[in-house]
Amino acid sequence: MRERDPTGRLPPPVQNRNVRGDDLLIHRIFLAYREITLSLDTLNNIPFYMRHMPLPVLRKAKSAIWRGLPDSRSAWVRYHVENYFHELYIFQNRAKAFFTLLRKSYRKQPYLPELKKRCDALEGDLKTGMAGVVRVRGGHVHDTRFDDVDLRIIESQEFLLRLNKISEREYRDFFQEAQTMKTFWMKDTTKELEKWLNEVGVILGKLLFSETGEFRFPSPP
Repeated sequence: MRERDPTGRLPPPVQNRNVRGDDLLIHRIFLAYREITLSLDTLNNIPFYMRHMPLPVLRKAKSAIWRGLPDSRSAWVRYHVENYFHELYIFQNRAKAFFTLLRKSYRKQPYLPELKKRCDALEGDLKTGMAGVVRVRGGHVHDTRFDDVDLRIIESQEFLLRLNKISEREYRDFFQEAQTMKTFWMKDTTKELEKWLNEVGVILGKLLFSETGEFRFPSPP
């Protein structure tokens, strides 16, 4: 029972926060953001694995086939390049799902216009930066097999090697240079995405957290 103050009036009732609903919301927002970071981790890992070929592939051993490994260096690189494009597509869609969740969760809050404005700007920056990548990946999935100049040259050099038109050393030197270029491209692209994700944390952190570090729930406190 509430006690009266000296004036004889009852204090205002304590508003209990919907702990279950708010905790679930924090959990959903955290998981949505975590999915983006997991995708970024995958993008960071792909160039590492691409540069570390299994010995059967390096030695062009017949055992590579029955082990489920690519039977050529070009196939190994192609596999990882295609997976990198696929993961970029996943990254963008997970980011889109995260922003959609924020807009829906805070749709009744007075600062929704500012939150929506920030989300739209961040999502637009990501979409613009990845327009070419998504277009290439979409064509690869829906129309034709993914391809680019570097992969075609690697495969053509490998074909010439099989015909004994070039030496093993010439092919190896060319392959290592092409593989290094692909690796640098992947790392540079992932680094830009990491910068973008850090910017997301800084901008949205000011809207989703108070100055004292408390999370701003959509429901009344």
